[in-house]
Amino acid sequence: MKIYILLVSIIMMLGSYSSSAQDFKQLSQQLENKCTGLFKSTRSKSCLFTFHNLRSKLYAAGKLDFINNNQDTLYILESYDIQGGSYRGRMWNRNGLVQYRYDYDSGFTFNNYKKMFTDYTIELIQKWDIVSIREEEQLYSNIIPVFFIYSSRIIFGNKPRTDCLRFKEFFNSKRDHIPYPN
Repeated sequence: MKIYILLVSIIMMLGSYSSSAQDFKQLSQQLENKCTGLFKSTRSKSCLFTFHNLRSKLYAAGKLDFINNNQDTLYILESYDIQGGSYRGRMWNRNGLVQYRYDYDSGFTFNNYKKMFTDYTIELIQKWDIVSIREEEQLYSNIIPVFFIYSSRIIFGNKPRTDCLRFKEFFNSKRDHIPYPN
């Protein structure tokens, strides 16, 4: 009887893992189609990967194990540096976070302690305060070259919802600390 219960438990855990993995992959692809796809004209044809490819690699490597598909919100900030050919990203929720840089030659570099985006940018995304983001963009996005940030959120629940926003990176020298170099 104990073996039967153990076997059923293992099958249920594997089933929930594969369905949550499938859910994340589908939602990530939805973000790619809905969000990044809207702005393809601003991404270089030399981009070797899509943000969805990178999110999928992170998920497969177990770097996103903190994602809970039940009543949680996952926030995502992603950017591509056309000059350096590198990606940077941050994904977080109340249970954890991962920050990465991805370069085609050296692969992923992880550092959850260095800033890749300003604290204020992260705060506004977590509040999903689009009005303030647009104001900041108008006032403080005079960085050259211009870097676009693709921001998304996935609100998990019975019927998951995805939202996205693209904006120019902004920086106020009186308030913001220098993020990790692009």
